[in-house]
Amino acid sequence: MSFRKFLAFFLIMVMVGCILVVLFNLQPAENQPVSGGASPTARSAAQICQQVVCPTCPAPAVQAAVVPAPALDARPIPAPPDPQATATIYFPFIFSHFSRAYELQSGTPAYMPDFAHDYAGCNWLSVGGQVFNQGDPETYVVQVTGTLSGVNIDLMGMTGTAQHFGPNGYEIPLANLPIASNGTLAIQVFDLQGQAVSDLIPFNTAAECSANVVLINFVPRQ
Repeated sequence: MSFRKFLAFFLIMVMVGCILVVLFNLQPAENQPVSGGASPTARSAAQICQQVVCPTCPAPAVQAAVVPAPALDARPIPAPPDPQATATIYFPFIFSHFSRAYELQSGTPAYMPDFAHDYAGCNWLSVGGQVFNQGDPETYVVQVTGTLSGVNIDLMGMTGTAQHFGPNGYEIPLANLPIASNGTLAIQVFDLQGQAVSDLIPFNTAAECSANVVLINFVPRQ
């Protein structure tokens, strides 16, 4: 017998043996009930092939794994700022700044000795002047805020109460002696409704008796 014939015979015998094994396993054992009343042929070829290696047996089914989808982030995305709202906040500030009725008169602040309080002599420090306007004088509130020699200052005066400075004059005493300061005090004019009619203007004071009155005048804005 040639080698080719022997190999063919061997393969045929293997296939016949495999078929016999499959048929043998399909037969139910004697006196052995089949679970669930199912027919012996209900056993799938895949179950048999778990025990017998056979090239003709179908491959076992592969169950695909189910991968859950990632959860979506439900947080809302913030909307960009509204440029119109920004402009609504910005432009009123610009408008109110340039619409204030009064500004500092050129040449002031100026410094002079006290001329209206003979009893005080050098024991005096104040700021005074006028708020000039067209027509009849109007009454305004003049406020000085800040610090002087480490002491908090928040003082007010009314126009028309210091006639020695003019018809619409004001004066606000600051201390009972001349004290030097550099930009720690500021002055501003308000109307009787509490609305600012001038910018907040810083000013200095001097420690000399010849400069213990600070003259600051306000004029209509040009």
